[in-house]
Amino acid sequence: FMAFPGRASEGPMPQAPVLLDPAALREPSPPPAASVLLSPEPTATGCDLFESGGGALRIGMWECTAYRRKAVSNPHCELMLLYAGAVTLAVEGEAPCTVNAGEAVLVPAETPMAWDSRERVRKLYCILR
Repeated sequence: FMAFPGRASEGPMPQAPVLLDPAALREPSPPPAASVLLSPEPTATGCDLFESGGGALRIGMWECTAYRRKAVSNPHCELMLLYAGAVTLAVEGEAPCTVNAGEAVLVPAETPMAWDSRERVRKLYCILR
């Protein structure tokens, strides 16, 4: 369940459910910065499936080959639902969290989190700025 009180800047919010297609066509997505990578550069694709509030809320699909990176903080909250693969997320001083296909995880804004995926990961993301 998710509630977002914002409104789309381009027009009104949809008046009916919006189907989020996990097979939607994705475009190449930039890799993490070389300075944080602990593995070879991954190949990623992604696409936004829904946007509202002038980009304050974005929902989409993202897929990436296996990679490892140092902890990075993002300025947004992100809810991830894995469709494929698994990833271990680590925050210094906390026990690592492994998320598998079919599981969801919430990453609060400004959380310095490391990423370690040993296989291709495909996820639905919901980003709230």
